[in-house]
Amino acid sequence: RESLKRQMELYAGAKILIFSEGSAVHGRQLLGRFQQKILILSRRPNFEIAQTMLEPRCSDLEYVLPITDFAAPIKITGARMRPSGISFYDLDTLFSTFARHGVALAEQWDSEAYKLKAAQDAAAWYGRIISNSSIDQEKSRRVIQPVFEKQGMDIFSDRP
Repeated sequence: RESLKRQMELYAGAKILIFSEGSAVHGRQLLGRFQQKILILSRRPNFEIAQTMLEPRCSDLEYVLPITDFAAPIKITGARMRPSGISFYDLDTLFSTFARHGVALAEQWDSEAYKLKAAQDAAAWYGRIISNSSIDQEKSRRVIQPVFEKQGMDIFSDRP
């Protein structure tokens, strides 16, 4: 909601910045070096976004992988579409990471609301991704369905 100028002012004045892996991380690359910690919550295994650009710009850069599972669709070519995948969080890791940095997220967490919203988001993601014409629908379903079921999400019972 803030202007780019205001975002940069906020970033420059922070002792710690916590990002979820994504394009917002790139905004921090616009600034020079500051004595601050940058913490990035990774959403994909084995992927550390912007590491080479951020390391020289901060005093401490940390990546945390707070996920239990990751599902990615399969292209018609047989390749996994990792950038289009979906992550499921390990809440203990997420909560302990935030607590280590002074944010008591667990104290105010509504587990039931989270489970409901996560299932809704996962179903919406699957509906969008499976309709992509470059996706092998059958192979994608075979790799995605077990991950969803492991998470307690049965969105496939009424789908072909």
